[in-house]
Amino acid sequence: MGRKTFFDVLERELDLQKEYVKIDSLILTTTNWYGQTFNSCIEYYFKNWKDKKNYLTFYELRETFGYTYECNRNCYKITGHINSNNDFLYIVK
Repeated sequence: MGRKTFFDVLERELDLQKEYVKIDSLILTTTNWYGQTFNSCIEYYFKNWKDKKNYLTFYELRETFGYTYECNRNCYKITGHINSNNDFLYIVK
């Protein structure tokens, strides 16, 4: 008996792109008590993160990994794509 992966335990096929869009939508739209989204909080603190290397913004870092979105009047369209299980696990890490 071998080890089971996370996906074996679920015993169903996951549409990883759909799951990625759900997670990213929550990050981009859910607000705290002050009306700030999780994404805007990350952007604010990103400039002081010691491991940001040469990235100026969190969006630039996301863009490097292909996890992009477009914003049109507070309406977000997720444009990034998940191609494998590893891609999906890296974003929720």
